[in-house]
Amino acid sequence: MKKSTASPKQKPKLDTQKELKNKLIEIFERMPIVQVGVSKMGISRATYYRMRIADADFKERADNALMEGRQYTADIVESKLLKKIDQEENLTAIIFFLKHNSKIYNQKLEIVIDEPGVKFSEEEIKEILRAREFSGLVNIIKREKEMRKKFMKAVEELDPTDEEGFQKLTKDIEKDLEDN
Repeated sequence: MKKSTASPKQKPKLDTQKELKNKLIEIFERMPIVQVGVSKMGISRATYYRMRIADADFKERADNALMEGRQYTADIVESKLLKKIDQEENLTAIIFFLKHNSKIYNQKLEIVIDEPGVKFSEEEIKEILRAREFSGLVNIIKREKEMRKKFMKAVEELDPTDEEGFQKLTKDIEKDLEDN
């Protein structure tokens, strides 16, 4: 029986590109980081992205595997977070969990429009989501037509890269809601 002369650090030799792609998919299902996967397989990120462009099926499988890997990783991280809460009574972990899992403690901007037939353009939706990204400060339930118009006008006039402007807009909306 021949002994292998390959060192443990050598990258696996695969006979076909199909085997390489399948192995990358397996890696992504447990470790959803492209750099880690390509390094383990001994290829460059550029090669990986060329493979994605050339093979739509591989691209879809890789995207699905990366998504599955993220969910797998999220499950592990959530388990560790809950362990910190349960065993160590870690206050930071407790606060983090409550902010991200309880409507009472979260700090998200919520816009509810309950008027039938109201439709926003794709650009308006993007602006609302952008404002929501920057806000993270308050819970807002917006029901009055006047408030919605004022908000949309302010968002349209705002530069999307102006974080201070979004924060000021959020504070103005908070004040308006308190006054109403």
